[in-house]
Amino acid sequence: MIIPLQSRLSLTRRQIQKRLLIFGGLILIILISGTNQSSADIPEMPIAIDLKAFADKYPDRVVVLYFTAEYCMYCQALDREVLGPVLRSGDYEAISQFFRVQHDEPETKLIDFDGKKISNRDLIQRYQVDVTPTIIFLGPDGREVASSIVGFLTVDFYGAYLDQSIQDGRTHLLSKTN
Repeated sequence: MIIPLQSRLSLTRRQIQKRLLIFGGLILIILISGTNQSSADIPEMPIAIDLKAFADKYPDRVVVLYFTAEYCMYCQALDREVLGPVLRSGDYEAISQFFRVQHDEPETKLIDFDGKKISNRDLIQRYQVDVTPTIIFLGPDGREVASSIVGFLTVDFYGAYLDQSIQDGRTHLLSKTN
């Protein structure tokens, strides 16, 4: 049986319209459901203000300094994809504390591990932070206790690297107290 071309085209148009309507509805549902986390869903990481006070109170915890910048799209992705979930989980609260250091605010002042007032620029220079994001793992004296993590390209193994550095830092701190 031969179906005239006009019949085949009109049937195809109806199918296309139906599929477009279904596809549009699915897109609308995805947008409304909010599959992407907004920045409001990401827990606030404390800004480094008084490192000495924290180190004196919790000498057995790893101090995690997160060097970031407002303009850094990699930092925003790291916040959303890795650090937000890590902070929300609370998995590291007993062994570490994350502090944010704004690389793009070099004149901001804070109290260093020795109690002296310094600027973000001083920290950036001391730890040779040239790239954001950079995460550094420190002991209560301000010395590095684990390998730092520089940059961010993909989520794939970042959580494992973060976990390994925190655990290495914790092991280092515990070995010094025993």
